[in-house]
Amino acid sequence: MSMRKRALASCSSDQPSPPKRPCVATIEQEWNGSKRKLEPRSCLIEEDDRSELREELEPAKSHSAKDCRRANGESTAKNDARNLQLQFQTKLSLPVFTGEKLQGVGGASISVALVDANTGQVVTLGLESSIKLDVVVLEGDFNKDDEDNWAREEFENYIVKEREGKRLLLTGDLVVMLEQGLGELGELIFNDDSSWTRSKSFRIGLKVTLGYCGNTRIREAKTDAFPVKQYRREAHRRHYPPACNHGVRRLEKIAKDGTSHRRRSLLPLSKEFDKLRAVSMKLLTNFFCAPSEESC
Repeated sequence: MSMRKRALASCSSDQPSPPKRPCVATIEQEWNGSKRKLEPRSCLIEEDDRSELREELEPAKSHSAKDCRRANGESTAKNDARNLQLQFQTKLSLPVFTGEKLQGVGGASISVALVDANTGQVVTLGLESSIKLDVVVLEGDFNKDDEDNWAREEFENYIVKEREGKRLLLTGDLVVMLEQGLGELGELIFNDDSSWTRSKSFRIGLKVTLGYCGNTRIREAKTDAFPVKQYRREAHRRHYPPACNHGVRRLEKIAKDGTSHRRRSLLPLSKEFDKLRAVSMKLLTNFFCAPSEESC
């Protein structure tokens, strides 16, 4: 009996044993908030397979992170690359007198704009396009070019204040509000001339009001240098050409109470013209007529 069992055991050992079925399971996994059903896979995943899978996923994750950082960096660099500055779009009408309103050429309003110097375009969007500006008076010898990137402190050092005991140097609308990057100067009047300054001239300047734009640097604006003269009433203005009823002192290069002025004893120009006419006629007569011709 035992021999028969051994024989049967030996026969059965010669036949190959059936392979073991792997453990199979259906896996449900959450992916971006929604459940995703994975196909059945063998539970007998070797450690090498897991390592290989991690190695394949890691470069993809790294590449995605680099793309995000690059996009953020390009956006920041684009904002930092802007070269914002204020500009006057209208030139001043000259000459400028005390007590008279500042105007643009041809009586136009004086326009200002916030531009990106890199592109030359007006900045119409963003917080910077709706800022508040202060109008100031600058020394005429602030000769920095528009391309020069001067410092805020350097601009402040050229601001001119009124003389001691005098009225405010500039009065009127000393504040400008930008809308979509554009604005206009209001009524501005000089109350003192520029003869006492070191450059004998002024400039109008614009700067961002303190507290606006935070750390964003917006370069100030300035006009060309111009002298400011004392206002002359109509009775004392010099006109060219002068009228016959004007006084001699209203001619060019004749100062009031000067030598030429006193010599002519305030004669009206009509009498001066009469004298010149008489002299001219005498010269013409002597030139064209012979001495024997008494009719000349």
